[in-house]
Amino acid sequence: MARTLSRLAVPAVSIALAVVILPACSKDSDGTQMGTGGASGSAGAAGTSTGTGGAGTGGVTGAGGMVGNGGVVGNGGMVGSGGAAGASSGGSAGATMSMDAGILGYVCDEKLAKIDPGGTGAADSACCTGLGKCTLASSVTSAGKSLLGHDTCAKSAGATDLLCAPVPKGDAAAAVAGMYATCTAKIGPTDYEGRCVPQCLLAGDPNASTLTIGSCMAGSLNLLCAPCFNPVDGKETGACSQAPNDKPKMPAPAPYATCGAHDGGAPLGTCVPKTIALSSGNPAAASLKQDDCSTADYVCTPTLKANDVNACFEKCQSGLTSGYGDGACVPIYVATDVSPGALAFVKQTTCATGQVCAPCQDILNPGIPSHSCQ
Repeated sequence: MARTLSRLAVPAVSIALAVVILPACSKDSDGTQMGTGGASGSAGAAGTSTGTGGAGTGGVTGAGGMVGNGGVVGNGGMVGSGGAAGASSGGSAGATMSMDAGILGYVCDEKLAKIDPGGTGAADSACCTGLGKCTLASSVTSAGKSLLGHDTCAKSAGATDLLCAPVPKGDAAAAVAGMYATCTAKIGPTDYEGRCVPQCLLAGDPNASTLTIGSCMAGSLNLLCAPCFNPVDGKETGACSQAPNDKPKMPAPAPYATCGAHDGGAPLGTCVPKTIALSSGNPAAASLKQDDCSTADYVCTPTLKANDVNACFEKCQSGLTSGYGDGACVPIYVATDVSPGALAFVKQTTCATGQVCAPCQDILNPGIPSHSCQ
């Protein structure tokens, strides 16, 4: 059943208040006593958001308070990066907590670049320990093309891109080891028909990280049981058509139910087994709730992530203060599940209907990533 945003109880406070009342990450060595003050900061006017330090009087509390010097936002985060103490109170430089823009910014696209990076293998060279051959991506027409990655083959954004495609008839020794054998893939509480496929031939499968060996033989091939059909949408994956004349023996299963509709809009979530959501590796998965799903074994996962655990939410600008500008478009129901208190501050901005621009940094827990941008 769709939920209505107007029914949500959110705190009636401003973002400025939320920022100012934050406690210091650590204290100066003498932050509780008055003194003659430290040296002025190395750059920037008092209370500004740039530079590694403000003027001697900069910061909310001088030295040893919420910021070292440099105002509310120092070097890319909620607090300054340290430096000399402000002139309004004594003590040595404050040991403030550093905000690493590398984890508080939009980093999902950087993560994607590290997945299936490819190698230097030329066309027709062996890959996947001889179980595959580097083949022009444009010439691969099998139903399982979407599963294939690059392995040791050269990766390119153009017409020369090479995928590691399985050799046409396989290998006799590989067949003995159980390659392409029928297996049972247990995904959450449900069993699915699958085939035993070497892990190195599944580098293009967006959900390869959630696959297990299932009923496949253990051994050097590192077999995983890839389901014949994608349980999210019920469509063929191609895993059961890699071997000659092979095809699924069972009919397509019913796809997962949808969930997460808001204010009469389209459902932006899919009911995924909770164990699968947790195995995705996204820290926010633990906060997802059952919502509209039929049983507690399932959680309402963003459909984008259900189809591809590595997919990135669209980048956006939240319109909030410095340090909270970068964000990602997430379904409103996700924001409700993960951090309902933050809904008082976030807006739709450029995001599509049913989404809000969630800052990469957690508004209610400064210095901690919100995981929307990962």
